[in-house]
Amino acid sequence: MGLRESKQQDSLDLATTRTPTIDKKEQQEEEGGGQGTEGQKLEDARRETQEAQRNVHQLTSSSSEDFAAWMVSRCPSDEEAVVKEGAASVASTVLEEGAEQSEWEKKDLVSRADIAADDTTDVGECKKSGTVESPGTGTQRSEASLRFSDGGHASESSGRGSHGFTTRVSMTSSARSSFALEQADISVNRKSLEIFLGHVSADETLVGSAPTTGTLERLSLDEPDSDSLHLAAFQEVIQEQEDVYDVFDQVEQTIVRIGVPKDLWQEVCVLAVLPVDTPAPLSMLKQLWTRRSERDQDAESVLVRLAHTGIVKAARFPDGMLWGLPKSNVLKRIHSTILPENVLASFHRYVVKSYGRSASEEGEQASLAQVDDDGYIVSNLCHHLIAGRMDNIAREMLIDPDWLERKLRVCSAAAVVNDFRRYLMFHVHDSDIKLVLEAFQMSIGALTKNPVHGLVRSQLVGRLLVAPLSAQGKDWLRKQQDLQAVALAAHSESIIPISALNPCLDQAGGLQRLCLKGHRGPVTHVYILQVGTEAITASADGTMRVWDLEIGDCILEIQAHQGPITDMRVTADGSLVVSSSEDGTMRAFELERGRCLRTVGVGGGMPLERMVLDPFGRFTITSNAEGVICMWDLGSAAPMHKFVTHARVTCMELSPCSEYVVLGTIDGLVLAIEIASWKLVSKLEGHTGAITCLHVTHQLRRILSASEDGCVKVWEGNRLKRDMENLGGSVNCMHVIKSGKRVICGCEDGKARVWDISRGSCVSVLDGHMGAIRAVTMSPYEEKVVTASSDGTSIAWKTDSGEILRVLEGHSGGILCLEVTRRGRFGVTGSEDGSVRVWDFSAVYSHIPHWHSGSIRTVSTGNGVAVATAGDDSIAHLWDITKEEFLGSLRKHTVSIRWSKISGDGTRLLTASPNRQVSVWDIAEQKFLYGLPAHQGSRIKCISATDDLKLAVICLFDSTVTLWNVETQEIVRCLQKWGQRDASVGHTSAVNELVMTKDGSYVTTASKDSTLRVWDVRTGECLHVLEEHMDSVVGLHLEEASNLLASYSLDQSLVTWDFQRGEKLSRVKFKQRIKLVALSSDRKIAAALEDGSISVVLPQKHQVKEIRMHSDEVTHLSFTEDGRYLISASRDCSLRVVDLIQERVCAIFVGDCGFTCFSLHHPTQHIVAGTDRGVVSFLDISVLPC
Repeated sequence: MGLRESKQQDSLDLATTRTPTIDKKEQQEEEGGGQGTEGQKLEDARRETQEAQRNVHQLTSSSSEDFAAWMVSRCPSDEEAVVKEGAASVASTVLEEGAEQSEWEKKDLVSRADIAADDTTDVGECKKSGTVESPGTGTQRSEASLRFSDGGHASESSGRGSHGFTTRVSMTSSARSSFALEQADISVNRKSLEIFLGHVSADETLVGSAPTTGTLERLSLDEPDSDSLHLAAFQEVIQEQEDVYDVFDQVEQTIVRIGVPKDLWQEVCVLAVLPVDTPAPLSMLKQLWTRRSERDQDAESVLVRLAHTGIVKAARFPDGMLWGLPKSNVLKRIHSTILPENVLASFHRYVVKSYGRSASEEGEQASLAQVDDDGYIVSNLCHHLIAGRMDNIAREMLIDPDWLERKLRVCSAAAVVNDFRRYLMFHVHDSDIKLVLEAFQMSIGALTKNPVHGLVRSQLVGRLLVAPLSAQGKDWLRKQQDLQAVALAAHSESIIPISALNPCLDQAGGLQRLCLKGHRGPVTHVYILQVGTEAITASADGTMRVWDLEIGDCILEIQAHQGPITDMRVTADGSLVVSSSEDGTMRAFELERGRCLRTVGVGGGMPLERMVLDPFGRFTITSNAEGVICMWDLGSAAPMHKFVTHARVTCMELSPCSEYVVLGTIDGLVLAIEIASWKLVSKLEGHTGAITCLHVTHQLRRILSASEDGCVKVWEGNRLKRDMENLGGSVNCMHVIKSGKRVICGCEDGKARVWDISRGSCVSVLDGHMGAIRAVTMSPYEEKVVTASSDGTSIAWKTDSGEILRVLEGHSGGILCLEVTRRGRFGVTGSEDGSVRVWDFSAVYSHIPHWHSGSIRTVSTGNGVAVATAGDDSIAHLWDITKEEFLGSLRKHTVSIRWSKISGDGTRLLTASPNRQVSVWDIAEQKFLYGLPAHQGSRIKCISATDDLKLAVICLFDSTVTLWNVETQEIVRCLQKWGQRDASVGHTSAVNELVMTKDGSYVTTASKDSTLRVWDVRTGECLHVLEEHMDSVVGLHLEEASNLLASYSLDQSLVTWDFQRGEKLSRVKFKQRIKLVALSSDRKIAAALEDGSISVVLPQKHQVKEIRMHSDEVTHLSFTEDGRYLISASRDCSLRVVDLIQERVCAIFVGDCGFTCFSLHHPTQHIVAGTDRGVVSFLDISVLPC
């Protein structure tokens, strides 16, 4: 059966329209009853508008009195007086492009009626979907998202699409376009601009357009003194330049000719300094329109007069301030044909100087940085600096972290980035500014998530430590480091960011350009949209996000599904995205606003595993876990065809022109179905494993199938043409070059193989990954191959030689998806760690850190200068904490190192792995001394050692607890035997945790039997049985200096004990499970709970203080030596310091990846922290008050 013609047309309309409408049936269901149909309301509105339009055409040739009478007849009686006074001038409120004043009034009346008709239609249609379109700019926003913060920019908020799924539009988004400079001005001034675009609330007054009661009565309409002097801005130009009087005469004549009152030509002329479509407050206009003889209220009168002549729109904001918005065509005409460039630059300099005079007297740049924000100047200061040729001051402000932070808070990240771009348009070779811009863009995620004063400086300093700055740039960097140290030492009431001592943050000028964070699950799909500057990603958290790759910000979030997204496809024109999910639904969203257009639910809630989309958006094909293939008409969301394979479909591809769909099944079959007839036309057998990926050419002339059996087969027609075998395990992905002569296969063994298809021979092997390859692609010109692996790295290879060009390291989880931009310079990767990273293949990364290749599991410090870090790569690294320098690597372990300890004298290091291997090292010589070899059988569950590292007590997963002499490799004593369940001699259930005193005299064990036991090591006897918990005891902590033992249990209780006497001191019950506990020397107790909060128990005050610090799991806790500060690290990428005297967070460090552990080096008060990406951070908190 062929496609139905009507459905084809509906589907085609859906694919080619940016904001498709929903069919009538759906509209009626969504509108509900009780309030009348929207269609009837629209019809009434159109009829009324048409009548108004006819009346307007008649009145354009009538007198203003006739028009006023007509307006009065249309208005309520209580507004009659105001309308009589203002209606005669309403006709000239809105000016049409390029018209003379004599024609503006007539054209305006007609255009207003036309706009009203358009607005009525647009708003009426948008009401059904919960959206409003702003006329004149093309900006489409959710009603709920059009809320603005006091800072002057749109705050990120949520709105619901037509099908009830949440879409969030970022404050930096304006119709989701890329942020060119013109659009940036509109975005930056969005709050004020919305007032003039129809989003006026009930308490706001629009002047000169639709005045409300009393507005014009309060505003003076007195004519200014015709004998007054030039505006101060003109005086500035006269002082700067000679022979400008002739220029001004010509300007006056031209401006008057286009309809400006002769006595206001100067006021209109200086409005040219405003960016197009940018409102200005009266406070700013007063500075522009200052005459030496004028009163303050004269500026307000001028604004009202200009509003009545139609040159400016005016509106009074809820705070009482009057704002003006000049017509864009007037500004453009002044820019292009009236004012010379040097005169316009002088006007811009006047604006800057007038604002500078209103601030402090600490120098021009410092003065401007402190200027009071009137809603305009902070957003547009850089515009005036660059246009006024004050580039040096603009540069100083762009490298001032305090100014950047202020603008970020008041405006948005897009506004800050575009200030840099304005400057770089004229200074393309300023490498320092480019590096600062890169550092800022890389920090946007951290700055957005943690709005802490001073964090911009901390992030910029941390990302420029090894950047190739000039000598001047390095001096600036040292100055910022000094300012950071002063801020930390000041210990003000605000949270102070900590700067890193080593380059542990992603460095500017390197391969990584952006780190995009927001997904709460693995990123499984990435697609670069047609514009080339935006990418859309899908995640296992059920959301899709659109990212601006120029800014580094999420501009659209689509809450698409209740379950993980299994597939995502985008139409050829980039207007529509379709996703399938494990929740059994497929949904189509338009990418302009993220509105859900269609929802397809599969009966029984069977998860959808694969999906393909017609490039034109006409239909989709899905497969579920039972092998049922369905074809859906996307225009009507109705099923068209069904096919049952009786086997799970593991991959699916459409042929070019959507003539056929080819399926790969879990049992190794390749099936081809003709779309038009929906008949099986080919069944290809030969694989012995599940099909992993397919490549299909036009009209099925050639099919390439890859399988878990390690083979790639080439099919032509219904026969096997070529068989490429022994590819090194499962073939997970493949890419066929454009000529079709070669195929690149990514395999489970971590190698990518390039095969010649015609000869069936392997041309080259790309060997460099440590894990399976999950994605492979090529640059558009095919000069390089890019592979992504489960080891968290991506590698760019030279196509012809197989040489490694770049190794992209940064993800803390395996990479699942990969895309290259259309020019091949940038790559975008999505990972299991939930992040999306943008890489610059052209960058040269000179800094090669000695990081670990996996997560860091343990960090150890002692009384010496040496620090040890170890983790999943089975290597221990040694560092000098005073110099933050790498000393060397210790290699002997064969599996992950989970435990480490430096001896009390700082000369030796103990490392231990789960395979029972325990090693003791000489730190100075970096050589192995002695230890326990690896053993088969039960693995180590926990371990504790003495200060001299000669004795170690080890608990295995079989609950055996033994004391070892590590030096002689002998068992000293067995405290708990395997299978022992006698309560008289030991625990009756598994042992979860243990700790030994520094001198090796006592061992404490915690068990699932809800008890703790204290053992005498010399005799092996149990001294105390501590019974207070009601469930399994999962952890304990011993503070020998205060003779305090703390234990916590699954019953959510924390119990403290007198260690020597074995007596209970206190018991605290929490509402959540306890994850970690720390003790101080003065008996303070800190407990990290599973929601990321921390509770501090103060025994002296008998109080429990809860401090909400982290948004993710807390991985480590520690007190400073004096007990005043509590330090916590979390997977939310932050490390925080709490002042327990002031009971608040006083310092913070924000990294690029989650923290797993840290150690505080008490002699230097330096923190050494490890992350899940293998990065080591050195932080200094010694300047905190003692």
